[in-house]
Amino acid sequence: MTPSGPLDIYEKFYEPGVPSHRQPNVAAASEALADLIVNASVSYDSSSEIVFQSVKDITNFGYKRPSALDYAIRVFAGANDLLPDTVRNHYGKGPTAGEGQLVFWQIEQSRFFQGGAGPWDVGTETAWDPDADEASNVNFQGQELREKMDMVLEKMRNFQALRREIIVHMALQGRCHSLDVARHRRHDFDGERAVHLIDLSLDSYHEPSPPWCKIDFIGNCIMLRGGAKSLLESMPSERREEKLRSWREGYTAFLRYDTEEGQKRRNKDNDFVLKAHAAMVLDNLTSGPRDETSDELFDVTKWMF
Repeated sequence: MTPSGPLDIYEKFYEPGVPSHRQPNVAAASEALADLIVNASVSYDSSSEIVFQSVKDITNFGYKRPSALDYAIRVFAGANDLLPDTVRNHYGKGPTAGEGQLVFWQIEQSRFFQGGAGPWDVGTETAWDPDADEASNVNFQGQELREKMDMVLEKMRNFQALRREIIVHMALQGRCHSLDVARHRRHDFDGERAVHLIDLSLDSYHEPSPPWCKIDFIGNCIMLRGGAKSLLESMPSERREEKLRSWREGYTAFLRYDTEEGQKRRNKDNDFVLKAHAAMVLDNLTSGPRDETSDELFDVTKWMF
């Protein structure tokens, strides 16, 4: 197969069943991707487009093979190092163009779950309903199930895909930080945006719109596990111990059923899935902290609750 786009290259050189950190063809894939980008960069617009597609296809590859996300990140990073100044976009030339695009892609996609799955004439999504029990769900009526089951099932597939995308994008941010491929400085230190999102996900009663939801919590659990050690090391030294303590307390609260007087339960409906993800974060923070690989993050046995 002759690769026609970045996704084809990620797919062609990937060896199924081999962990991401042991993939044998990363260098060859990087060279092929760099050649594709250079050859496509005949103008500023075409250069911008192929760099953007190369970044976007990291996540398109990750949607299908989330455990292999590290492999795709490493392929892109290797290709980016090979780019000449003829490759350019809004963020700069050569490697600066690719890294800037990857950072912006993380910023753009690391967002709260917003829903938006068709078909539109079945089901009611809860993402923007302030009175809903949970803001990353979709509700169906009995008549819809009796008369439009094909559309209901299609909407479920599409809605599940949107939820999966959130998780993969959050994993991308954590792993790019820990692999030192692309780090975003929000204010004072690299990774501060990720830290802000993690902290916000721990407050299940936060005010900003859209409302807190379970899939955002799970995505941030994955992001933190993918870069816990590196995120803490990026902080000013005087903030590390306090942040580690607050994360431990925050995730512990999601395991707790009873509450102190005047407080609300963080895990609102005592959901076991949220407990499982909180426990995996706590295991990471107490035994490390450490940066978990994409193979560890998406180990299927850890997702069978």
